[in-house]
Amino acid sequence: MKLIVYDFLHLFFSKHNLLTFKILEGTRGTKNFITSDSIASISSIFHKDIELLSKGLLYFFDQNDILLFNRLENENHDSLYNNISETFEMFPPAIVILPEFLEPPELFRNLCKKYQIPLIRIAEQPDILKKLLTIFLEDRFAPSMTVHGDLVEVYGMGLLITGESGIGKSEAALDLIRRGHRLISDDIVVIKRMSGNFLFGTGSHIAQHFMEVRGVGIINVPQLFGVAAVREKKRIDAKILLEEWNLSHKYDRLGLIDKYESILGIKVPVIVIPVRPGRNIPGIIETSALNLRLKLSGINSAQTLNNILIKWMQSEKNVDL
Repeated sequence: MKLIVYDFLHLFFSKHNLLTFKILEGTRGTKNFITSDSIASISSIFHKDIELLSKGLLYFFDQNDILLFNRLENENHDSLYNNISETFEMFPPAIVILPEFLEPPELFRNLCKKYQIPLIRIAEQPDILKKLLTIFLEDRFAPSMTVHGDLVEVYGMGLLITGESGIGKSEAALDLIRRGHRLISDDIVVIKRMSGNFLFGTGSHIAQHFMEVRGVGIINVPQLFGVAAVREKKRIDAKILLEEWNLSHKYDRLGLIDKYESILGIKVPVIVIPVRPGRNIPGIIETSALNLRLKLSGINSAQTLNNILIKWMQSEKNVDL
């Protein structure tokens, strides 16, 4: 995946619209591509550390780097100039960012101008700015996929409701919203793998928090039910699969065997709910969420009952003997 510097600036400052920035050099370099979510230290360029260098990285320039630059420039100006020049030719950075109040060294500024590397100063403290950049890049470069379904938060659990078209996903989600739970997305759910081990779901930027209900049409959930009825994104804790009741299929009635599905390489619990007239699907989903919370806290109701039955059977066997 690649991200054009121009798009990066537009998206980042749209999200953090209170921040201001100034392009000091390299305005034509806004067509460069950012190719990684890593934020590299500018000191690796000064030392020409090949193992840490790569094309299209975002580099961060802080006060310590300026002190190091000044020391290296005083020791050997020509060597530092050559190292940076060769690095810019072999591994051109996509963009270099400075926090507020820092003035880049003249030599480095001239080289950014020569090689058209965008040198940008953002009015924010170094630690906060680096954290904001890290979160933004991680989100943009995270592995992702799009699924057809609804994502809701029920008793704090993120549930991805899936099933064939017309099975009643939106209707179930709508009833859950009426019961006080929250909608993240209807119909289209964008799933991203964040921080390596967690799945987060969100909706499309255009139609998020709108729902299509057959017979009613398009509804605006926050306007109908209030802003407390929606949220922007949520960690996915389980997948709810709605399917038509099949008389020939033997459904799990005990819950002793947990089912899982791999989504972007992460195992997610799957709860299959057969649908037929008269079944209270939203109520079953609520109960599934509560039962899942119990399991995560170490309490498995099905296993507890199974253990009780085993002990009872063993005691009855001993009595007979």
